[in-house]
Amino acid sequence: MRRLILGILLSFTTVIAVGDEDASELFKTHKQSLYQIKVLDISSDTKSSYGTGFAISADGLIATNYHVISQKALSPDDYKLQYVNNMGDVGSLSIISVDVVNDLAIVKLEGELEHFIELSDNNPNQGDTIYSLGNPRDLGMIVSPGTYNGLKEHSFYPRIHFTGSVNPGMSGGPVLNESGKVVGVNVATGGNALGFLVPLKPLSHLVDSATNDHSPINEMITAQLTDNQSRLYNLILNEDWPSLSLGDAQVPSKFADFLSCWGKSNKSTKDTIYLSTKFNCYLNDNIYIENKFQTGSIEIQFHWMQTDTLSPRHFYNQVRRNFQNARPGNRANANQVNNFKCEQARVEGAQDKNIETVYCVRSYKKFKGLYDVIYNAAHIGHNDRALISHYTLSGVNQNNADLFLRQFTESILWP
Repeated sequence: MRRLILGILLSFTTVIAVGDEDASELFKTHKQSLYQIKVLDISSDTKSSYGTGFAISADGLIATNYHVISQKALSPDDYKLQYVNNMGDVGSLSIISVDVVNDLAIVKLEGELEHFIELSDNNPNQGDTIYSLGNPRDLGMIVSPGTYNGLKEHSFYPRIHFTGSVNPGMSGGPVLNESGKVVGVNVATGGNALGFLVPLKPLSHLVDSATNDHSPINEMITAQLTDNQSRLYNLILNEDWPSLSLGDAQVPSKFADFLSCWGKSNKSTKDTIYLSTKFNCYLNDNIYIENKFQTGSIEIQFHWMQTDTLSPRHFYNQVRRNFQNARPGNRANANQVNNFKCEQARVEGAQDKNIETVYCVRSYKKFKGLYDVIYNAAHIGHNDRALISHYTLSGVNQNNADLFLRQFTESILWP
């Protein structure tokens, strides 16, 4: 009991991260609107995860990150939600709505609230000082001043680039402008005073729609993931994919502005048994579903191999070894996905020249109509040259998976 009381008192120790009078005043003004949010395992009544939330209305609505309350959202019979306010009072929370793509959630406590924080009508200007509030590593509520640097560039999922500290436990906490209004929500850290925040627009949208959508959480998440992948693949598939030379082959060099691409080669390495030239593109912004399960990623890889020293048999073995290394681009667990089902094929002909392919699909158990896809192809029509082309798509529907496969294979020119 003594440890529990100490933990509750610690959770609202006032710490000002920087000796800043504006930050101190903001904290004093809004500390009563801040809440520690805990997810408790029902069977053991112990804390499973925690984060921060903030009141946004007088009728008990609290905003936080989806990943803070994801266990309760997906396994409601196994977990319960609890808040601790600045006075150490403890109470129950219920989930009202989630936005899994933007990692947001609205929860509710019973009763009326005297203190809550208003959402801003405007985004900050580049270079403005903004203030992140939260409970880092369960050590106590703090306020951390930093700089608004606009939206993260080349990202499909909008995130504010924040020069300031956002540490584990601060997830779901508000980020305020100098007027004390919310301009974003803590979501992730990049380390070394580099943080990322959910912008104002998706938060405002979720607040406006929170009490109107009464769908079960699983159906809500399925609809959001389905709509998101439709927008994502519409953009990618409607792009012209310019090509680049990789060895003797031509491969796509750009799929969309929000996919990061780079290449590397062992050409300058001494004593290599074959030339290896790679070109890779990634969409790194995964959507968090729950622990050990993420989706929404795209991974594309091309690998040119060429030798003037290996025999055809030894070279083919090297190609096969690289060909078999393909793995899913996202994490998933057996509770969320079925096993991969794979089809193998070998295409022979004067134009296609011995292309071996493997196409694997696994379906999502709780989110019907969505799949993870792995494609791997080895172009092996020569004894001393080969091209391996590979991609993984996560959380895609069948139609977009088929369209991507067709456009991908048609965009590769193999000598």
